[in-house]
Amino acid sequence: MAQRVSHYEIEERIGSGGFATVYRARDTRKGETVALKMLHPHLAANPALVDRFRREMLVAARLYHDNIVRILDFGEAEGVPFLVMEYLPRSLDKVLRQQGPLPVEEAVDIAIQVLRALDCARERDVIHRDIKPQNVLVAADGTMKVADFGLAKALDISSSLSSQVIGSPHYMSPEQALGRPVDIRTDLYSLGAMLYQMLAGRVPFDADTSFVVVQKLYLLVLSFILCKTMRWISSEEIISYG
Repeated sequence: MAQRVSHYEIEERIGSGGFATVYRARDTRKGETVALKMLHPHLAANPALVDRFRREMLVAARLYHDNIVRILDFGEAEGVPFLVMEYLPRSLDKVLRQQGPLPVEEAVDIAIQVLRALDCARERDVIHRDIKPQNVLVAADGTMKVADFGLAKALDISSSLSSQVIGSPHYMSPEQALGRPVDIRTDLYSLGAMLYQMLAGRVPFDADTSFVVVQKLYLLVLSFILCKTMRWISSEEIISYG
């Protein structure tokens, strides 16, 4: 990794996931600290994905709201797309790991702030698709800000990702887990799973592997469908069948 990307000086690697690596960097033009996210090089080799990434980031960059992490810049360095955001070092995930279950009032307040971000995005036909504590960042004044709008959708077209799950299984809606079309309701489901975690101190469904988590979700959906379609059969009806 070069120590400089465009006019951003890399200071420290602060995280990495299945699709990108995040660095703390300094904007040499403004003298500000920023978060710089770079796609992994093997993903950057997919022209369709890179094109989709550009278009989705243009849409996400137009989302202005107090509860949405600001996108400051995006571009390419040596053919690898990067995204620059305001730097917020603390996430809701870190808060939950440190504090455990939150008081009801605090958890509800956080959920409302995330809902405001989702509502702003919905008005512009943007669905997040990956709502989870790691994507909810905490500003210095305590304001919750949702990050990575548009990123999951931008990554969803790559054939090289066909063996990977787009989204986070612990918070994923049934329709998203099944690979079906999604709308704002998938984000509301994910927020509900996150609210459950904030109150209970654990996710609704957990297992050693993502596959088993999704399998548990399938079983829940199947049980719900059966409960909605089956009805109680009286003893008289059973006798009459004989």
